[in-house]
Amino acid sequence: MRTLFILLFLLNTVLLYFTFIVDDAVIVDTEASTKKQQLYLIDEQKTDELNNNSVKDIQVQQINNSVTSEAVDKSESLVLSDNHPSKTQDNIICVKIINNLNAQQQTFLNENELYSLRSSGDESYIKQRYWVHIPPYNNKEDSTKAQAKLTAAGIKDSFIVKRGENINSISLGLFSTPESADKIKNRVNKIAALKKKAIVEVIELTSERKWIMYQILLNNKQKAEEELAGYNLVFNWQDCDKAR
Repeated sequence: MRTLFILLFLLNTVLLYFTFIVDDAVIVDTEASTKKQQLYLIDEQKTDELNNNSVKDIQVQQINNSVTSEAVDKSESLVLSDNHPSKTQDNIICVKIINNLNAQQQTFLNENELYSLRSSGDESYIKQRYWVHIPPYNNKEDSTKAQAKLTAAGIKDSFIVKRGENINSISLGLFSTPESADKIKNRVNKIAALKKKAIVEVIELTSERKWIMYQILLNNKQKAEEELAGYNLVFNWQDCDKAR
């Protein structure tokens, strides 16, 4: 009887062990499995987020590349439009045209596709003039008598200088070319009644003038020279990089 009691006790102990310990293990395992699934879901969600972010980053990069490329294209387009598509700094030359243009000259340049306007402005320059005059007489009376002799000989464009270092000299005109000055000088010096001879003195004067700059293709230079000369334009050729 005692032996039977001991066996029943052991059997109950075993049953209790499996009831509590094994069930707890199953619960723990179930909970661990559930957590593992949750972790897997979280990890999978993060992976999806990373993938989505990567896709977004790629899309943003593609947009940036597109915008950059478009900006570069526009920048290059602007540079080309500023310099004319068919012209580069290596194959163009500049022509500077001096003095005011008349209506015919201006129309020719504006309507001729050969010339592209570059710049314009004013500048100071030294011009030479040739003064024909009879050197000063000792007094106003002598210069007045000499002027009367000039008038009698047909030379009416003269006047007596009334002040300065050339006082009492007789001015016969200021000419732009030495040929014109020599012509009047020789005419005056043929008048035998005059006691003095006319001379020519070079005078340098500071003056202002306008200029306008055009650029053309280098291979059109010869044609341009002929056209500009045909319109009686004063011009000179310049390197466009150094042109003002």
